Amino acid sequence: MWQNTQIVDIEAALFEMPVDEVLVDTKHGSHSYFQLTCVTICLADGRRATGYTYTGGRGGIESFAISTVDIVLWDLRCKAAGLPLWQMADGAGNRCKAYAGGIDLAFPLLKLCDHIEAYLAAGLNVVKIKVG
Repeated sequence: MWQNTQIVDIEAALFEMPVDEVLVDTKHGSHSYFQLTCVTICLADGRRATGYTYTGGRGGIESFAISTVDIVLWDLRCKAAGLPLWQMADGAGNRCKAYAGGIDLAFPLLKLCDHIEAYLAAGLNVVKIKVG
């Protein structure tokens, strides 16, 4: 399963993704963009994978870099085994509950309500909102 696993290339990139409007939260302040760290690893046998995470402010750039590489390595491991991540991690199933949420401290009440209605209309039944 792990033949030719030598890493032959690593590409790293940092992207700044603008947001439509400034978003505010108490821990990280105002956001006019989000940063994404991306890493692609290519192996000698031709397999390649890309991982990414966004820099939310906690932990520093080193923890984001480690997280991004960890995602890539898990993806490569799953591809080698021919199994999805949930099975490789001994998960009980391939479904999980999720919630919607956002950075929205500066939004007026009507806008918060509109977002919640859109989340519910999309089929989500749990919503996390920040008010302040």
